[in-house]
Amino acid sequence: MHAPRTCLAAILVSLCAADATLGAAPPPNPARSAVRLALRRSRLAAFLAETRQRVESFAPSATRRVNCDLGQSLNEAVQRVAGYTTFEVVGTCREHLRVRRPGIRILGAPRASLAPPSSDPEIPAIRLESASGVEISGLLVDYAGALLSATDTRPLLLGSITLADFADQAVVLRDSAGYIGGIDAPRLVVAEHSIVGGGPRVSDVTVESHSTADFLFYAIGGDVRDLTVRDHSTLSFWDQARWDRISVSGQSRAELDEYGAELLEVSENSFVVLGNGGPERTVCSDSTLRVDEGASAGTLVADRCAIAATGAFFDALELRDHSHADLVYTRVGPVVLARFSDLALRENTVVGDVTCSLHSRVAIEDGTTGTLTACWVRQKQHTAEFDGDPAERAR
Repeated sequence: MHAPRTCLAAILVSLCAADATLGAAPPPNPARSAVRLALRRSRLAAFLAETRQRVESFAPSATRRVNCDLGQSLNEAVQRVAGYTTFEVVGTCREHLRVRRPGIRILGAPRASLAPPSSDPEIPAIRLESASGVEISGLLVDYAGALLSATDTRPLLLGSITLADFADQAVVLRDSAGYIGGIDAPRLVVAEHSIVGGGPRVSDVTVESHSTADFLFYAIGGDVRDLTVRDHSTLSFWDQARWDRISVSGQSRAELDEYGAELLEVSENSFVVLGNGGPERTVCSDSTLRVDEGASAGTLVADRCAIAATGAFFDALELRDHSHADLVYTRVGPVVLARFSDLALRENTVVGDVTCSLHSRVAIEDGTTGTLTACWVRQKQHTAEFDGDPAERAR
């Protein structure tokens, strides 16, 4: 049974229009950022409530206490029941945990832990397979291998699961749906039509294969912080930390807010919306990029891309090979146009030097300022400064 998409329709395919009421390219707006954060929290709270309601609908009919310090086995206890059972875990369970039944809730007492043997680190400490209505919370996991895998498990509710050893553990969800809150892991993979929301603490994230994720990230340490969205997937996130690389490809969609990144790559007919914050460098090919009020794309290089910016700013802009940019109330550094690209400067946009080549064109509205070099305006080539009403200069 697949998760309903009522609450999840809001998880992201609503890349709403920007509210642009600014002059030329303001700095990030803290008040607007607070509103956006409040809306995200409200949306995720609704998703959490929906997930919890669906998990609780499986109504565990019994409660069992498992004390691993007394030699009891949590895994054996789970395998023996038909499902619909709550397990209260005490002590350290030195075993892997596998759940293949519906209605299983595993709640750890204070200092409860799972410490599987490390003979085969390829086997996750926790495996969920074709389970429904599963909840796991309150466990410390001491294991050198993968942390958790879930396959065909929905709804799923992961509460507080922490790591004793922060090495290379991963959480992998395939064809699953649920809420991830309070879980920390170096790597998170959301794949194969999964639908996930929450606030995980992660440093390397992949959303792929027709999956959807909506996160308030709480960053943790890691040598490299990468985020990848690919193969018809959708991601929305708010994160005040910095990423090394963000990649959106394969007809995917992403809404990125309150973040920093060294590099953003958008390709293969994807669509990305940038909120407050932004990368140092953006590379766009065969895709669409929208830059909202208070956001930046840093230095942007575009090949066959459509760019729309309102109240934004760019360090530099290079449009190549049939690219198009429509800039409103935006501040831009130097601009280079090449190979049949075109640029629209509207409503008090401020640009630096605009250099054109190979049949590229510029459309200029009143109030925009900058300098043109060999650019086509109104079917004529111009090299001139413009300020106020460039139409007079073009005649």
